[in-house]
Amino acid sequence: MFRYLFLVFLSIGIFTSCTTKNIDLLSKDSLYKLGLENTKIKSILHNNDVEGLINITYLNPTSPQKYDKKYNEFLVGIYLDNNKEQYHVSLNSKKYVYKELLKKSSKLYKNIPSFNPYAKYYIIKFKKEKSKKLNFELVHNIYGKTTIVFDTF
Repeated sequence: MFRYLFLVFLSIGIFTSCTTKNIDLLSKDSLYKLGLENTKIKSILHNNDVEGLINITYLNPTSPQKYDKKYNEFLVGIYLDNNKEQYHVSLNSKKYVYKELLKKSSKLYKNIPSFNPYAKYYIIKFKKEKSKKLNFELVHNIYGKTTIVFDTF
C-alpha cells in the first residue's frame, strides 16, 4: 500500500513540475510567443550527417506595424560545424537586399525563439513579391541546399 501511494505522489509531482514548466514557457512576453509561432528550425545535412542547424523567424507577422511593408524580414540563426561559412541565402531564388549581424544588445537577441548559443544571428531582408509561399534557401558549397518554407504574410 505504501509503495502504491508513493508512486501516486511521485507521479503527481512529476506531472505538476512538467506542467509548471510549460506554463512558464507560455507566460513569456508576446514578442517571444509570436516569434516562436513564426520560427522554423531545420538541420543542415550532408551524407545523412548533421553538419549544422538553421533557425529562422519570419519577423513580419510578429509585429506588422513595425516591419516595412516593402520587405520580408527574417531573423536567421546559422550554425555550421567547423565554421564552414561557404554559403549564400535566398528567398524564392532572389538575393537579399540587406543583411546585418545581430548585436547582442538588441531586444530581438534577448527574445530569440529556440536560441542556439553557437549560432550567428542575422537580420536579413528581401524585397516583397507576390507569392503565397516563401522558400528560404541556404545553399552551401559542400552541404548542398536546405529549404524552409513559410506562408506569405
